[in-house]
Amino acid sequence: MAGQNSPLIFLSGISKNFPGVQALKRVDLHLKKGEVLGLVGENGAGKSTLMKILAGVHQKNEGQIFFRGNEIQFKNPHEAIKAGVSTVYQDLNLVEELSICENIFLGRFIKSRLGLIDQKGMEKIAREILGKLGLDIDSCIPVFRLGVAQKQMVEIAKALAIEAEVLILDEPSATLSERELDNLFQVIRELKKEGMGIIYISHQLEEIFQITDRVQVLRDGEAVGEKETAETSREELITLIIGRELKDFYPEEQPHRKGQEILCVEELQGEGREASFELREGEILGFVGLVGSGRTELMRVLFGADRKKKGKVFLRGEEVRVDSPQKAVKLGFGYLPEERKTQALLLERSVKENMSLASLPNYSLPLGIIKRKKEEEDTLGFLRRLQIKIPGLWTETKNLSGGNQQKVILARWLLSDARVIIFDEPTRGIDVGTKSEIYRLLQEMKENNIGVILVSSDLEEVVHVCDRVIVMDRGELVKVLEGKDKRPEMIMHYATGGE
Repeated sequence: MAGQNSPLIFLSGISKNFPGVQALKRVDLHLKKGEVLGLVGENGAGKSTLMKILAGVHQKNEGQIFFRGNEIQFKNPHEAIKAGVSTVYQDLNLVEELSICENIFLGRFIKSRLGLIDQKGMEKIAREILGKLGLDIDSCIPVFRLGVAQKQMVEIAKALAIEAEVLILDEPSATLSERELDNLFQVIRELKKEGMGIIYISHQLEEIFQITDRVQVLRDGEAVGEKETAETSREELITLIIGRELKDFYPEEQPHRKGQEILCVEELQGEGREASFELREGEILGFVGLVGSGRTELMRVLFGADRKKKGKVFLRGEEVRVDSPQKAVKLGFGYLPEERKTQALLLERSVKENMSLASLPNYSLPLGIIKRKKEEEDTLGFLRRLQIKIPGLWTETKNLSGGNQQKVILARWLLSDARVIIFDEPTRGIDVGTKSEIYRLLQEMKENNIGVILVSSDLEEVVHVCDRVIVMDRGELVKVLEGKDKRPEMIMHYATGGE
């Protein structure tokens, strides 16, 4: 395999089995110097597993790994990092209480001839690396004081400090603003010019077309296609990702039928400005706005997760007091928060327990006894209906892909008979196939007269899925759009302060 024209990385016939699941089936992948390779596929397709094998987190069951033309097998992440393969995971791997400099050199502090830690020498190198990344920031600042985008740059700085030749970015844009993403792309282009090989994992196809040179597609643990980015199309990639043509990605738009009012909010105020709006049965009401517009904050107040300063909430014309999430659930509210892992899921508990969490009173007998058989029948029904791909109901939720975790939360609220459901960024970080399924479920909710509030940063999603759209700017509801006015350019006009 060694030779002048050998790829920087070559994975040949990689297979990996977990209990009850074959995660990878004889996958081939190569990466050249100075190339950005996009790695795409549905949640659970095997992308992260393949990269964790390359990074030494998992061990392959069969296959070969070549690095710089030589066969290698990293036994752990430390060996991979030492060899020059660095990974920036979606869940960043930083010690919050330590400084930027200490994080960059963690585990390999530079020492003086006397064997003491050379703090000034490390700070000098850290400043140079941060400057290269466009970060004008003191390297002595503790990491917990940084924003998400800055923390991500610290992770990349760690890779530069070890002079990594391969950089793996796993869903790097999930929590970045548009400006922060542009900065990340500029850094990637500079690293590419210097000869670094970069593997970019993302569900956002727009990013794949913007930053990559070549795209590799995985489906159900197999490599199903490889394309030069400039020679393929979004439609072709989607077909490869889901294994079928996706003629109707968004549901066919139905005429907006005005059902009875199910929710009325009057002058509700938390930390932002007061807000008033109504939601009708069988309606999907969109909330959009730029980062910091107050969308999530308003939803948390409405659901009782944050304290309200003033305002009234009416359900079917009757005023109700929603002062806690528990009270909200009893009243018939459901909430899928933006941060599903920390705010919605019990990751150490089973899929069944997470699904039935909001419906336990329906399965309870006197003395706290649970009707287990009925609970299992109902949750198993949703497991099949939502096509959640797992060995069984007792699978721990932490072992599911992001898309399947999202489906578990959806099942929770469908199982609970909630009549008003708030979805905050339900398709962020989700593959295109699962997105299409979620849109189908939203239409089913409409047909069942459930009132849906959809908070989303995806303007195309909002335009195609929602009946009406409320635009927010700096904590204020500034415009309601529907019909022909419900267009991306109109939404952006009002979201950026237009009148």
